[in-house]
Amino acid sequence: MRRPQHRPRRDLGSMTPMIDVVFLLLIFFVVSAAGQPREELLPTELAAAGAVEGANPEDRPPQQLDIWLKLRVAPEGGTVVDMNGTDYTDLEFLKGQLRTLAELDPANPVVLDVGTNVPYGDVVDIYDTCTAAGFARIEFATGPPR
Repeated sequence: MRRPQHRPRRDLGSMTPMIDVVFLLLIFFVVSAAGQPREELLPTELAAAGAVEGANPEDRPPQQLDIWLKLRVAPEGGTVVDMNGTDYTDLEFLKGQLRTLAELDPANPVVLDVGTNVPYGDVVDIYDTCTAAGFARIEFATGPPR
């Protein structure tokens, strides 16, 4: 007659803390991701690669002017916006100016010329201000292919 063999059972109690840690990490990542703003595409149509489109000056109404916003980083830090030759370091004041211009004529095209190292948060903030102000055309300036 054979004697039953008693194998030592695996201790599954050591798996419980690991499963608890995995669930806690899962909860942490779900909760921390819920507070992030949704990323969306900017609804701006860009020309095909290498294509340069220019508006014919004769086709435009005489009172319409381009609003050029040239964004760059100041040497001491912070974003400086050059709007048609006037530098603005206070972005809140610039936003007020853009709202006023949009009230006068929302058909004026806004051209964003973004320099290197400009924080994307500032670019999106100014883009959102132009959109909320009611400008019909918001464009990005592009340079020739390098």
